Amino acid sequence: MVRYAGLFCNRWKKGYLSLARRALRLPERNETEGETPLSWASRQRQYTGVDPLVCPLCQCSLSFVAMVFGRWDKVQSLFDSAGVDTHIPVLLLRSG
Repeated sequence: MVRYAGLFCNRWKKGYLSLARRALRLPERNETEGETPLSWASRQRQYTGVDPLVCPLCQCSLSFVAMVFGRWDKVQSLFDSAGVDTHIPVLLLRSG
């Protein structure tokens, strides 16, 4: 309900956030001078030092299709049934 009728509803958000910032003694944010958030690929490049959208074998560019969360064994069974080698580094299989 907060999103639709309260502090964060689209109609009143700008005014209410301004009042809330003053009440909490926070500086006003200038919406026009914000940094644009980094893309997923840029964040991965910064974190790992490797471009996730470049094939490590042939150096061709890749397209991001989907990200899978959850247990790897369900995805592993799909690769196994397709006859695809799925050697995944152990660090990538860790949770978190």
